[in-house]
Amino acid sequence: MPKALLACAAVALAAACATGGVTDQVLDWRLRELAAARPDTIVGVLVRTSVPPDSAQRASLEEAGLDVGTVVGTIVTGRVVARAAGAVGRLPFVLRVELARRIPIS
Repeated sequence: MPKALLACAAVALAAACATGGVTDQVLDWRLRELAAARPDTIVGVLVRTSVPPDSAQRASLEEAGLDVGTVVGTIVTGRVVARAAGAVGRLPFVLRVELARRIPIS
């Protein structure tokens, strides 16, 4: 097997292990790579849910490791240790977990 293919497989396996095997459709690629490279980093995230989270779902997000910030409809902001992003993504009502981006204000 070519070395480049083995290297790609190793990176993919490390990312899957760091995020707990959550599918590519749930965690964005930047968050998966960050969780593999620096799992103890605290990051800002946007979580998209299938329904506006009620108090029980919000508690589930917090139990999974998300420090919930703002909730507007089906969008939840928060901070999470990168290695715990997979636990957030495995919640049944979570559709997507994305690494937050800074938007410069001019």
